[in-house]
Amino acid sequence: MNKWNYEKLEEMTNTDNDYIEMKLNYTYIANNYEDILIKTYADGNITPTLFNDVELAYEGKILNDIQLPQITDELKNSIDEKRRARKVVELKHFSRDMTHKDWFKHLEDEVREFIEKYPEFKDVIF
Repeated sequence: MNKWNYEKLEEMTNTDNDYIEMKLNYTYIANNYEDILIKTYADGNITPTLFNDVELAYEGKILNDIQLPQITDELKNSIDEKRRARKVVELKHFSRDMTHKDWFKHLEDEVREFIEKYPEFKDVIF
């Protein structure tokens, strides 16, 4: 995938976020995004919400340029269940049933859990 805007990725990486303690390496995420998407999908998992930001630095739609593997209905159901659970948390945040502090902790926890499951991608954070 050579459609990445590396200048934008660097800018995203270098922009400080006052709410999140961890610092994401967006260039690393972009360079490994296809592998990350394929691996998590094949395992019936979803990527951390914060990783979606990397798509802002991509020309086009990433999912149009990669081929996700065939997975069982059981894994598809697992992905759907995780997406529904994520949507509930997002709705809590946007309806103010969750504090900003708890929201950002949730986002960081997603990244930490991802690294626990996929230590080969530990360089997603500095």
